[in-house]
Amino acid sequence: MYAAAYRRAERLLGSERTFSSQLERVGGRMFGRHWGGIHARDTLPTVARTGRRGMIVNTDDSTGNGVHWIAVLDDGERAMSDPLGRVGRNQRRELDAIAQPLWSDDDAEQRMAENTCGPRSLAAVAVGLAFGIDEFLRI
Repeated sequence: MYAAAYRRAERLLGSERTFSSQLERVGGRMFGRHWGGIHARDTLPTVARTGRRGMIVNTDDSTGNGVHWIAVLDDGERAMSDPLGRVGRNQRRELDAIAQPLWSDDDAEQRMAENTCGPRSLAAVAVGLAFGIDEFLRI
């Protein structure tokens, strides 16, 4: 599931650094009314309590240049998936304090040297929207 979704996102975005405008365009096209957009950690909306909503959040705040993209799934509660897994814990510490989400498995889908957190986050959102929070948390 995740691998196929990642290949699709990578075809649309490439494997280089991604920007919010690119992720917004592709996320809106892929997920339609279930797309919640791109956010900085300090602009993340409250949890959607009804229906599923997928979005991507940056670990930086809205005054910064951006650091790292993380997938967000609202499905009655908020869950997040970090492509860096446990390696990204320091980068997401402030986001974690604000959002207090459920975190997916802490295994890495991305190496530190890669710039693929944007497409990988879109792939995680695709899995969550299609299969629900339990599958999202297994990523």
